Amino acid sequence: MSFAANASPDFEANASTDVVDEPASPDAPASPDAPASPDAAASLKRVAEEELTLGKRLGEGAFCTCFLVEYQGEQAAVKWLKPTVLGSRAALRDLQSEAAVLSRLCHPNIIGFKGAGIAADGRPFLVLERLATTLAASLAQDSSAVMPQRDLAKRWPMQRALGCATELAAALAYMHGEAFPGQALLHRDLKPDNVGFAADGRLVLLDFGLSKLVPRPSACEITHTMTGETGSERYMAPEVAQCVPYGTAADVYSFAMLLYYMASRTRPFLDWAEAELRAAVAEGTRPPLPRGWPSSLCCLVEACWHPLAVERPAFDEILPRLTAISQEVASISVSPSAISAGSSTFARVTSKLASALPSPPGSPQLLRRPLASSKLGGALSSPRPSPPASPQVLRRPQTSQQTISPETISHKAGLQPAVQAISLDENGPQAVRGSRSLLGRKSQDSPLGSPLQPPLRTPAQESLLCLPPIEPVL
Repeated sequence: MSFAANASPDFEANASTDVVDEPASPDAPASPDAPASPDAAASLKRVAEEELTLGKRLGEGAFCTCFLVEYQGEQAAVKWLKPTVLGSRAALRDLQSEAAVLSRLCHPNIIGFKGAGIAADGRPFLVLERLATTLAASLAQDSSAVMPQRDLAKRWPMQRALGCATELAAALAYMHGEAFPGQALLHRDLKPDNVGFAADGRLVLLDFGLSKLVPRPSACEITHTMTGETGSERYMAPEVAQCVPYGTAADVYSFAMLLYYMASRTRPFLDWAEAELRAAVAEGTRPPLPRGWPSSLCCLVEACWHPLAVERPAFDEILPRLTAISQEVASISVSPSAISAGSSTFARVTSKLASALPSPPGSPQLLRRPLASSKLGGALSSPRPSPPASPQVLRRPQTSQQTISPETISHKAGLQPAVQAISLDENGPQAVRGSRSLLGRKSQDSPLGSPLQPPLRTPAQESLLCLPPIEPVL
């Protein structure tokens, strides 16, 4: 299909699905990506500009701008070539190649193609399936959230990352295998902006402007001479960055970076500059794997971004490994009901352990539960002991005594005894030598005291001192 302003009405696709990067000048020869594939002709559905009801702007790329449109009673997206690049050979060939490729692809995880057309001003456009969002937007932290990192972790648990990776791997396995008989379609620009989500939640792969058909290899080690430095630096395979021959394994490396991004929720090489990133990746530097990942997932990611392209697995092998990892993660995930039941069980066991342990010194005897045996089972199964006897009742006897015991006074007041004994005689209370009197007079032997003398007493003090002692009565 030619996207010239004077394109033929039948829109016959007479262009190759190969991508030819724009040479240095319009008259320069084509790059090593020159068309070399078999016939890629396909009839494209022609869409007239009048059939589209233009809506809001959705976004833009290097060459195209996307708008929301209504087409045949449903919402769609139109990819319009910018007026500023209308004379660019690279821009025209990218859109031409994407139209030819998408018209022949049919997979639930590849964006749907509805048709192509040319506007009145000569700008070509594609009508595509409308997407709800992109992977880049979905993985972006919400700045309005109180805890952005925790909010992102809730939206992107490990199980969702593995499910999305499985859908992406299925689309790439289809492209590298059965999409074109005898050929493999390389995407060559895998990045978060080129992965989206449909309205029903499906992951879809989009933007096939840099895609290229190559003879399908029997293994990933088959390489081809293609333009280097194709794609985005952060997700570009080292062999592509070094401008050496490469093959389908370059897509495997980019897939590993996307899998890392989805599972860790951290963009690879986040704080690296492009100048140092290229040299570090060529030397084998990779992002650090989180410690909490399953070992099977770590092994898969390390295999997919292996420095040697021949060591990377094909997507036919990656798909079953991802399925097994997803099942492994699902089996070790605890459901909310299990968490609730586990919490109740833990509370019951903790309560039994606490009741089986001896009480600390000074605790009331009523709360103690003696251990029936040295084992926990015996302690938990021991019978409940009978409560102790009723506490003793303190009564005041009717008989009079001549001596008040200081221990009795301290027991009632909860204090240490201040005197050892107090004698009552006709001269009043007298303290035993070496002790204090009840009213604070010091004994004769005290270094700071004075000769013991009868204290001055009030009638209330007199009556207090004449009370008999308090003794327990059973």
